Amino acid sequence: METIRIKLTRAFELFDEGRLLEAEALYKDCLQSLEKSSAKYKTALHGLGFVHASQKEYNKARKVYKELREIARENSDIQEEHIAIHQLGMVERMAGNFIEAQALFDEELKLLEDCKPDFHLGFAANFYEQGFIMLKRHRLEEAEALMTSSLENSKLSEDAICLGCAYRGLGEVFLAKHKNEEAKLYFLKSKKAFEKGNDEAGVNDVCSLLLQADSSNG
Repeated sequence: METIRIKLTRAFELFDEGRLLEAEALYKDCLQSLEKSSAKYKTALHGLGFVHASQKEYNKARKVYKELREIARENSDIQEEHIAIHQLGMVERMAGNFIEAQALFDEELKLLEDCKPDFHLGFAANFYEQGFIMLKRHRLEEAEALMTSSLENSKLSEDAICLGCAYRGLGEVFLAKHKNEEAKLYFLKSKKAFEKGNDEAGVNDVCSLLLQADSSNG
């Protein structure tokens, strides 16, 4: 089992380095060695789902997250089920299927409201994804309201990465509204939060958005 743990850690590192084919092979190797009832099996499935989504292999990603949802249902695990629904929504959003994604996030939100009303991190992530969909659909007032709800829950969760995402989301909304100075203020707060969370990719992303806000002033 120690070998599996090392392999899972290495697979995540490969994914983080953008070496997706190597990460995919290692996750699949782990899955073949694990019992479906084990926690490490679910960890490997989650990792494989992220790899497939990043490869834009959305059907494969859907299959992975549907399996995770079935496992959660069999175990009556609300926490794992809402995560699987969230990931399915993320896949549909990445695929540009915004209506399907919205339906999944609505389903996740109801599950959170009914079963985990104090799980602020879950609400923050859900509202962020819904806000991002509204941003992509150019429904900017709805996007702003949802991103604000994400920010409020992020603050309550005290999670730096979640906070960075919410601030970045609001910055992107104001950038779309051509309110660049307001956007830059949110991007700076986002950068600070990502730095606190040691999220280098998040920091780099926000720095690019700050440059965009500067170059498109007006």
